[in-house]
Amino acid sequence: QVAMALLAALAGRPHTAADTRRAALATLLDAGRAAETLAAGLRDPVAAVRYHAALGTRALLDLVPGERGYLPVMLAALFASRHDAAEGVRRLAAINWRHAVGFGGRALLAAHAAQVLAECAEQARSDCHETRSAAVAAVGELALALPVEVVEPLARDAVGVLVGAMH
Repeated sequence: QVAMALLAALAGRPHTAADTRRAALATLLDAGRAAETLAAGLRDPVAAVRYHAALGTRALLDLVPGERGYLPVMLAALFASRHDAAEGVRRLAAINWRHAVGFGGRALLAAHAAQVLAECAEQARSDCHETRSAAVAAVGELALALPVEVVEPLARDAVGVLVGAMH
């Protein structure tokens, strides 16, 4: 409930006291911790939680517009969310992705490909079909979007993710 209140405050939802929003923003000064929380929310089995995490992600991107050292922490979840089964999550995730990486997404993914693949592997083992499906689609896009020299060393792991998601 605290996380949902924080995300709602970040997303500009109406709140009962200005102090609530100020407290939420003060918490966000630790952008890395907020990014971890939001990434976990983007992987949640409940679509409403994923949607609110996507709203919170947008708020984080807006609140910390310059240095985005926290981005690798949530890169895989943000990337996979673009394939979410819930349309609202998928649309908001696509907007967040463009806002976060602009036209530099491939370079960022190439630099963190092993980390993104490892997190997609974790998501592919989820009990939630939607999370598994998004992870598998993300692995497929990763394989198609990146240069062969980046993908080739990860091919065995990528196939493992795809096979593991079927079990």
